[in-house]
Amino acid sequence: MMSFITCCVAVLDTHTNTVEIANAGHCEPCIFSHLTEQTEMISLPGFPLGLARSLRPQSGYEKYQTTLEPGDTLFLYSDGVVEARNKAGELYEDERLIKLLTRAGNRLNPKEIIDRVVQEVERHIGNAPPSDDISMIAFKRQKTPNLQTATK
Repeated sequence: MMSFITCCVAVLDTHTNTVEIANAGHCEPCIFSHLTEQTEMISLPGFPLGLARSLRPQSGYEKYQTTLEPGDTLFLYSDGVVEARNKAGELYEDERLIKLLTRAGNRLNPKEIIDRVVQEVERHIGNAPPSDDISMIAFKRQKTPNLQTATK
């Protein structure tokens, strides 16, 4: 039996508002842009931690760097969000999450965004038993100097 873990690391510099992200086989982080009112999934190649050397690619991890502008939101989550299944076996999927984050981006604070994702995932699965844990963290750069965060 093979064991591994996935991980997404984001390092935020609160002085410059830059964030560097690296991904080790985890779900793609999302950034909502206040200016474009769009949510983008950041695709970063990376392999899970703990894989045997023979299974790992030779290349290392890549990093993505961006500046969070006032009103932008960074959203990280576990696969339990997008892989949540309803009784018919349908997944919640990335597209639904992107639409939700785009609708919520300008209107909601990080806690409200996470609460809305939980509500929507629970609505999607209905009476089906949970298939995985759900973990999320959201960072939103305010139009004032304060950064708001929330986790679940």
